[in-house]
Amino acid sequence: MSGMELNRRTLAVVIVAVVFFGVFGAMCVRKAVRGNDFYLHLVGKAIWKGERIYPVGETTEAVPGPDHFGFGKKSRPYYYSPFPAIIATPMAFVPPVVAATFWYSLKVCLLLLTLWLMAGIFDKFGLGRLKPYVLLVAVLFVMRFLDNDFQNGQTNVIVVFLVVLAIHCALSSREFAAGLLLALAATVKQPPLLFAVYWGMKKQWRAVAGCLVGLVIFLYVIPGFMVGFARIHQYNLNWFATMMYSPDGNSLAQALPIQGYATGHSLVAFLGRYLTRIDASPYDDVKWYINVVSMDPRLVGHMHKVISVLCVVGLWVLTLRRGKGESEAKWRTLVELGIVAVLTLLLSPYSRRAHFVMLLLPAAIYSYALFQCRMRSRFLWIAFLIPFVIAVFRTELMTVYGLLTVATILMLVGLVHLHVVGSPGIRAQHVP
Repeated sequence: MSGMELNRRTLAVVIVAVVFFGVFGAMCVRKAVRGNDFYLHLVGKAIWKGERIYPVGETTEAVPGPDHFGFGKKSRPYYYSPFPAIIATPMAFVPPVVAATFWYSLKVCLLLLTLWLMAGIFDKFGLGRLKPYVLLVAVLFVMRFLDNDFQNGQTNVIVVFLVVLAIHCALSSREFAAGLLLALAATVKQPPLLFAVYWGMKKQWRAVAGCLVGLVIFLYVIPGFMVGFARIHQYNLNWFATMMYSPDGNSLAQALPIQGYATGHSLVAFLGRYLTRIDASPYDDVKWYINVVSMDPRLVGHMHKVISVLCVVGLWVLTLRRGKGESEAKWRTLVELGIVAVLTLLLSPYSRRAHFVMLLLPAAIYSYALFQCRMRSRFLWIAFLIPFVIAVFRTELMTVYGLLTVATILMLVGLVHLHVVGSPGIRAQHVP
């Protein structure tokens, strides 16, 4: 291929990408301005004013006046820690269309950087340069989740970027910085802290220390200097009682399993759909009951805790496996990172569709093994194609019957299979 032909092809790809992101961006910005989940900056403005922003077990109607903690045009509650809202506050002082355009552009840039970092991660594991179609397949796998995230102005792309950047730093002998980045991601969504647990299993103590220090810095030190330590302490207490633990048992993590929360796609939501009598319809006025039995939701919550512990123990057992050589050990470490990413979705009590952008790295691992290394494993193809079809097409099987959870479990089993069989460069049977 001549240099001129290559330049033309590159130019064509760039033009198509610009047109796609431009049209898609116009749709996302229009939806954000009309009202959806893009209200992080509005919460930040409320924090600077000292208004109440967390439910702490109450409904929005219970807090009248300026302390009404519903945000956005649909009056949604805020569940992140104070820090992300504080640093997003400047967007509250520009026209809504400008803020939404900036938010969309930022996430597009971070998504592209994430793909570039993922290619670097594979290279650091000695797996060579990823083929472009490997990343394309991974993006197609999570395309519906990306669409949901962008259309609703959410933060999942940013969280995935921070997690992938943290992994890249850990592989570049910057483990403390990796821990700091993971802590920054955890100020938005806490399930990625499972990566810190994994680093502890691997005895990467500098990364664990960096995560602990980062939590103090991003939850208290920086926001404390910005809005006052007494105020940020109270906000953090309210956030913790809203999300993690409350003496009354009405935090989100405590209440969802007990209430048989069934409209999400985490493991506890799947168990709630089929083992407790709870409405499984996410948005419809017509109620759907698909439970096989009607167990006590508290018992289902205990089942989820036991399964979660078993999954973490199983992850620890996998980390104890030794490869036959350095390449084998590196491959298994990469697969373990994919397993952790999947577990953050399954074990979280609150995993909605857009959260599954986190499957980007596991999907890239599958794509690399199947397409670039051409592994001939019927089981692995099943563990990839069935989740791919479920993830790409939005049907009642995914939204009501919760097959996205089944797809994620199947991906988890496939990753364990990849861990057991070893490096695809050794095991693959290449097609002539």
